[in-house]
Amino acid sequence: MTALVTNRIMTPNEVRAVLNMPPLPGGDELINPHTTSTAAPKIDPGPEKEAA
Repeated sequence: MTALVTNRIMTPNEVRAVLNMPPLPGGDELINPHTTSTAAPKIDPGPEKEAA
């Protein structure tokens, strides 16, 4: 079942329904848990300016 979610064939909640488990919030999205991050993107502050 993990491969079905990883390959975006089924949503996590679709798999959970087959297994008679309750749905999870956000479980209706087709995402790959191995390549998707919920971390905030890093912002490059750019080169530091030298003090004059």
